[in-house]
Amino acid sequence: MWRKYKTQQKKYAEIVAKIKKEGLTDTNISLKEDTEKDLHAKSEPFTISAEVEEKILQELIIFENEGKFNSKTMSLSHLSDQMNVNNKYLSVVIKKHKNMNFNGYINHLRINYLIEKLRTDPEFSKYKISYLAEITGYSSHSAFSAVFQQIVGVSPSVFINELNRQK
Repeated sequence: MWRKYKTQQKKYAEIVAKIKKEGLTDTNISLKEDTEKDLHAKSEPFTISAEVEEKILQELIIFENEGKFNSKTMSLSHLSDQMNVNNKYLSVVIKKHKNMNFNGYINHLRINYLIEKLRTDPEFSKYKISYLAEITGYSSHSAFSAVFQQIVGVSPSVFINELNRQK
């Protein structure tokens, strides 16, 4: 029991150090500034014109800034409809520039959003895990907890407890 507690504390300390050093976690997602260089970095089975790719990247910036990723109805088809682009093009651009599939991208955005809220708004640390899951767009607290654990490395409750202990 003691060893598990110490391991969790160490993991939390590593996460906090990474947050302070890099801003959020190693899963922090931000668009690369030099998109022209990235356009030719990987070859896809089909080509997307540079203009379309740039349009999608600009739309993704807006999408990230508006926080629409926390919607329970968010899906690849829903976002591509909002952006008025082809599903496949959107998927390829996310894979190319974010190095993950659409679901991974949305999960990382949601978890990063929540971590930032937990760090900056003390009220958030008082909420139940089920409510945190709901406001970040997850259908259940167990799905949310599994994704949080996978991305951050500790469960949401351990992260929140350690965050509260540090304050």
